[in-house]
Amino acid sequence: MFAWMLMSVAMAGNPFRVEIQPLKMTMTEPNMVDVFFVVPAGYHLYQDMMKVEVATVKGLTLGNPQFPAGKLIPDPANPENWREVFDETVKVEVPIIADTEGVFTPEFTLTYQGCKDTLCYMPKSDVIQSVVIVQPLVKNAQ
Repeated sequence: MFAWMLMSVAMAGNPFRVEIQPLKMTMTEPNMVDVFFVVPAGYHLYQDMMKVEVATVKGLTLGNPQFPAGKLIPDPANPENWREVFDETVKVEVPIIADTEGVFTPEFTLTYQGCKDTLCYMPKSDVIQSVVIVQPLVKNAQ
């Protein structure tokens, strides 16, 4: 009975969400796509269970995601080990350079697993499209 209750809570609505800010940039100027993992109060996400993947988009070069430092806590499953967590909304930056002007819709796959106290939700992946508007680089007239 207890296991069923835990399972039903874990299967209940996942309280986490992910967001990507639209970006307006100029060609050849490096920039960052901001990816947000929204963490409700009283919950946390495990950094080692978070992943940001981007499908290839012609005209855009996206680099490796840059995660900020999280907080180290003892692993509930094995307190001798430590795990890095985020207990508030976290911004992950993805470097981007464009070599073509236009409007692009890169597709991001965002994977994460979060917990509250000793109850963890199943790992989840969300696929989100973002909008990147690339304008030509304006040269100063002399």
